[in-house]
Amino acid sequence: MTRLFDRVLAHGSRISLYDLLEAYAHVLERKEDKVAAREHAERLQNPALIQFAKAVRPQGSGVRTDVWKQATVVSADNVVRYLAQHRLGEGDLRAMLANIAVVPAYEHMFVEARCVGPGMLAGASAFGWFVMCEEHADGGWQMTAALTLEWSKGHPIGPIAVLHWRLDERGRYVADETREPLQQAQFPESPEHPGVLSDLCESFLSMADGAAGALLMTLGMMHCKNVQTDTIQPEVKQSQRHQRRHGQPLTRYHVIDVHPVTRTLDTEGHAKRDGIGVAFHRCRGHFKTFRPDAPLFGKLTGQYWWNAHQRGDHRNGTTKTAYRVHPPADDHVGVVYEGRLAELLPSYGAAEEGSLDRSANAKAAHDAVQDQLAAALTEAGFTPLRPAPHEPQYDLAWQHGNELWIAEVKSTTASNEVRQVRAAIGQVLHYRSELANAGRTVRMVIATEHPVNDRALIEACRTTDIALTSPAEFNQLIQAQAS
Repeated sequence: MTRLFDRVLAHGSRISLYDLLEAYAHVLERKEDKVAAREHAERLQNPALIQFAKAVRPQGSGVRTDVWKQATVVSADNVVRYLAQHRLGEGDLRAMLANIAVVPAYEHMFVEARCVGPGMLAGASAFGWFVMCEEHADGGWQMTAALTLEWSKGHPIGPIAVLHWRLDERGRYVADETREPLQQAQFPESPEHPGVLSDLCESFLSMADGAAGALLMTLGMMHCKNVQTDTIQPEVKQSQRHQRRHGQPLTRYHVIDVHPVTRTLDTEGHAKRDGIGVAFHRCRGHFKTFRPDAPLFGKLTGQYWWNAHQRGDHRNGTTKTAYRVHPPADDHVGVVYEGRLAELLPSYGAAEEGSLDRSANAKAAHDAVQDQLAAALTEAGFTPLRPAPHEPQYDLAWQHGNELWIAEVKSTTASNEVRQVRAAIGQVLHYRSELANAGRTVRMVIATEHPVNDRALIEACRTTDIALTSPAEFNQLIQAQAS
């Protein structure tokens, strides 16, 4: 069986406007939106569009095989499968991983996995991160990871994004005030058509829920001395056949054994029955690091996955909990919103600076609109909320009686208005289905940087009961529901 890594080396990794449009056809198919899929497929048959779309691509020669061949390949299939099974989202992972080492174990790595479920990672079938790490002049490390997605086997597309993380001297990610990892994002850019590729790739990355968390979880578990990795050598005949066809044998890879985690959570924490939050509360499994100045058993150092235990002296009648995660009450949504950290890490290197600037500007515009809406809500007497780790990752929410208002914020320009609002419509409809219950009505809001001009989008929002607003209209929206 070939891995994604083998397919990238054999076929190359493409990234053009046509590749992205073709990938979007797979997204529509997996969403079973037959009408939209048919219309999109018909557009892709236009010869003029095909010629133009294939010509819109970034400069450069693509994947550098001499660098990729230095990578140690790690299969994260077991990690992704377990995270999906227990619905452990990005927020849960951030809370768990904030205090453990996630610095890559090798200078060059390729961490890949098959996607679980039709909705994961924009409907892709597999994903992979090419990870590089180097020491930073100010201490710690600079980690770079490039994301490749594959919708159709043998046709990988990427990198659709390159993410940068600063890691401190202990190998932990540097976080903002909300404990979210500070990261930069770069997207491919066509010099002749600025913004076209980067806008689409940014959209795919926003749909690639779970990819970054799965990467960090995999790296963290590789540091645990009681979590094993097994080396898999491809079958000889298949490897020889692959070498005859593509000039190189199949790659040996490593598989992470997650049993130390799964046994603890499933048997002691009842994770399958009660959910991951309750399981961690009951079994108190967690990562633990022992340093040279305080080694385990007087001699062992490093990071370990720590099974259930209790602290304290039973003779004194007291027991102290070592680790606790409290799942929220069923009728509670979100936590108090206290503003976003709009600053990104400083740029390292000169590659794709224009793309990085656009990404930073879009992020800053998004955060500004979000903060404006939060300020308007506060002034009107409402409490703006951000999502709790276990919830769908909406941008803002607030409660009014038995109504829960959920807002998705989008930075917009004349060129990306349709794409951004289309994505937001799908997001808020999903949030509503996830958060509605018998005693609560969920209202949907899309807040855009600029007023929406497209008539079809305005009508689509009206017919689906989505409030479409922008900063100049925030007070009007809020006053209407408060009256």
